[in-house]
Amino acid sequence: MRRNSALKFKILALAATACALTACSQVQEYQFRSAARASFDDVLSDAESARFRKERIVWSSTEKNQLALCGEVNAKNLLGAYVGWKRFVVVGHASPASTPGPLIEDSSYLQGKFKEQGRLYCGWR
Repeated sequence: MRRNSALKFKILALAATACALTACSQVQEYQFRSAARASFDDVLSDAESARFRKERIVWSSTEKNQLALCGEVNAKNLLGAYVGWKRFVVVGHASPASTPGPLIEDSSYLQGKFKEQGRLYCGWR
């Protein structure tokens, strides 16, 4: 009887730890997503018009506490017209949520970096 109680306690403790870790990573992902979206303010001519789709968060398998937001963005240009959906990748750290800024397909002088990060984190070819 005592053995079953100890086993049940261990299972409950393990489940509670797993739930706590999952909630923690969800909060980190939410904070990172917010920081990543805010980083578009500096690179889009009309950041308030930005629409996002196909977003997903990918945790780095090699760097501790590093993650990326992959997806597509569409925003208005200076003439007020939407430019079309462009892939983007934002790489940064989860805690505290920080990012150097987004890399956007076809709109940056950093296309080599965009392709490298897109392959590494988003699985793009």
